[in-house]
Amino acid sequence: MDLLAVVGGTATHALTFGAGEEGGGGLTINLFWILVASLNFLLFLAILYFAAFKGIGRTLDERRARIEAGLRDADAARVAREQATQERQAVLTDIGAA
Repeated sequence: MDLLAVVGGTATHALTFGAGEEGGGGLTINLFWILVASLNFLLFLAILYFAAFKGIGRTLDERRARIEAGLRDADAARVAREQATQERQAVLTDIGAA
C-alpha cells in the first residue's frame, strides 16, 4: 500500500469543487499537501528566526546599550558643567567682595 495515499488520502477523499463528481478539472484540496506546505512554512520561519532575527535582536540590544551609556555620560557631563558653573560663580563672588 502506498504511504502517501494512506496519509494524504486519495482522490476520493479530497474535496472537489467546480466540475462535479463525474468531470475532472475542478479545484481539488488535498489536506496532506496543505499540511506539508504548513510545515514547510513553519520550518522556513524557524530558520529565518535563527538566521536573521536573532542577529538583528542582538544588534538592537547593543545599540540600546550604547545609547543608554551615551545618555548616562551626557547626564554626568551636565552635572559636572553645573558644578563648574557654581564654582565659577562662587569665585567671581569672592573676587567681587574682596
